[in-house]
Amino acid sequence: MEITFGPWTAEKTIKKDASEPLLAAMDDEARKVAKKTKDVEVREAPKGEVKAPGFSISGRLITLKSQGRVNSVVATFNVWVDGFMSNVATTEGRASAEGMGAEDALRAVVESKVRALLGMIQAGRVVRQG
Repeated sequence: MEITFGPWTAEKTIKKDASEPLLAAMDDEARKVAKKTKDVEVREAPKGEVKAPGFSISGRLITLKSQGRVNSVVATFNVWVDGFMSNVATTEGRASAEGMGAEDALRAVVESKVRALLGMIQAGRVVRQG
């Protein structure tokens, strides 16, 4: 099964210099999960195409908070089929990391959510809406 990842985006309230490395980490972690998942191959998004064919997983960084030594993140994930929303509701992941950077917390969220979504796709439970 082939999967396309992205786009990875962030809320406008999160500064670009803070979000860019985190969005790159989201993509990197999703690809690592796919590489470890049997029968999954990452397909690059077609250039100039708004709607990628097949299955896609995208994510959005919603919240990034630092309070002392604790970094917290909230991200949402969607599954698309042929560029259309799927029957899988937007899923949210939250994590906090004490004494580590926000990237570590975000990677844990991405790993968990992407693994679960790939499992749903492989089980045949994801279909196109619309």
